[in-house]
Amino acid sequence: MPKEAKSAKFDPSPYRSITSPIPLLALFGGITELIIGSLVFKTAQQYQPYLIAGAVFLPLAWLAVIFVLIAKYHQNLYAPRDFPQGEHFLATLSAQTRAMLERGTLGPGFSPFIPSEGTTAEDFSNIQRDISKTPWPWLLREMNATEFLTLHTLYNEGQNHSLALLTMNIAISKGLTASKNYGFASASLRKLGRLREAKAFAQIALQIDSVNVDARYNLALICKEMGDADSATELARQVLAQGTEYHKRRIVEEFSSLQVGSIGVPPNP
Repeated sequence: MPKEAKSAKFDPSPYRSITSPIPLLALFGGITELIIGSLVFKTAQQYQPYLIAGAVFLPLAWLAVIFVLIAKYHQNLYAPRDFPQGEHFLATLSAQTRAMLERGTLGPGFSPFIPSEGTTAEDFSNIQRDISKTPWPWLLREMNATEFLTLHTLYNEGQNHSLALLTMNIAISKGLTASKNYGFASASLRKLGRLREAKAFAQIALQIDSVNVDARYNLALICKEMGDADSATELARQVLAQGTEYHKRRIVEEFSSLQVGSIGVPPNP
């Protein structure tokens, strides 16, 4: 069966950070019982029956809750890594979710101009109405690309890297496809921790202009954060050979293995 063969190749390792809430539920229940037990002998005698009743009936209620969760919501209680094989995890998912995983999140025929199959005509009409009430259509139509570059600078200086990335991407989509702009977008992605995308944008910047020192410097930092020490060091050496004094000092700060004296950069006064 072709579909089963695809499911068997599912690798749960990218989802290893997802954990099951069951151990947390058990820990909460255990701590609650310990608290109740410790209070029994410290509480006035007339209130002790209530605590004893709570200690008896609380585990039963807790067991009933867990039973309902496992019976009806088991797909939300177990993480991919809890299953010995990937296809066992896929078996708990809906057919639509399994199909999405097999063909990719968006699917081969995805287009941003086509609503999903589950979108009704009323949904689409509501989306259009809501969009028309926002300032975005006017901003996207009336603002020129250089104004979005200005906004990128403003947001970047204010450490708002999500909006800095957004405005730079709009500037690029409006035709400002210079190497430096892809480099700036790469820097915003790096500051957001989106290293794979940041690396791709930096590589595009260098394909457009191989002497873009900013992009090469940023790529060195990206490789360093990704754990690729060899590539990071090689890129750092290239920046030292091509860059300005500013770039050289920043590289020396980031890469302590590169000695100041050996590269001709005078030490800080």
